[in-house]
Amino acid sequence: MTTIASGDAVQKLQVGQRAFDSTQQAAEVANGVGWSHDHLMFLTSSLLGFLSVVVLASTFLMWRQRSSADHMLRIFGIILIAGLSTFLLICGYSSAQLTPIVGLFGAIAGYLLGKDSGGQKTNPTENARHADDKTG
Repeated sequence: MTTIASGDAVQKLQVGQRAFDSTQQAAEVANGVGWSHDHLMFLTSSLLGFLSVVVLASTFLMWRQRSSADHMLRIFGIILIAGLSTFLLICGYSSAQLTPIVGLFGAIAGYLLGKDSGGQKTNPTENARHADDKTG
């Protein structure tokens, strides 16, 4: 009976694991299941870099126009929601995990875009009542 040194067995196990990982990764890429790790890292870093440039450019433009806080909240909220949703899509979570997250982001975006900016009331009956008061 021969005994294998423990260091030799661990080394053979590591070689086998690396071969299995590379074969599994190649099969996933060939079947269109996912992206390679390097491709995923490139996409996520590119997205984060692009988001940084967009946030800096929008900050500069809003600073030059002396925008209100409400306007800044809307712009930054939409940029961050769109960027984080794209980030989650790239990371490749399953649809069961991604659907509620995107739904939440959609609700927040709808709130930000639909929020009243403190302007004139748009209730038609109240506007008609004010018009009658002025004429009567």
